[in-house]
Amino acid sequence: MVYMTPEELGWRPYVRSWIPRLYPDDSVLNDELKELLLSLFETTVEPALDKIRQQRLVEYVRTVEVQRVANLCNFLEVMLQPQYGFKGEKEEKKKTLIFFFCFSYIWGIGASLDGPG
Repeated sequence: MVYMTPEELGWRPYVRSWIPRLYPDDSVLNDELKELLLSLFETTVEPALDKIRQQRLVEYVRTVEVQRVANLCNFLEVMLQPQYGFKGEKEEKKKTLIFFFCFSYIWGIGASLDGPG
């Protein structure tokens, strides 16, 4: 058995297991929306984490990268429910998913940063 810390694995395995675990069927997210969600993670998370690392932004509470991504997922988990507006036809859900991802991204990745960060 080989043990690897979350820092060594990175955030991608967390997200790739989180999506099918939380949304195993098409009742909330169909396959197209799951792919869109994964692509949103793939295109936006690494640049934000790089910026935090490279510019050495100040955090009030020190966090690790997988924790920031888990926070993003936690926000999405709450918001991607019909009672919070995630309902409708495919195009409406697609637009709402992008909006909810943006909100979750800002607060999940950047919540521990100071004002200028």
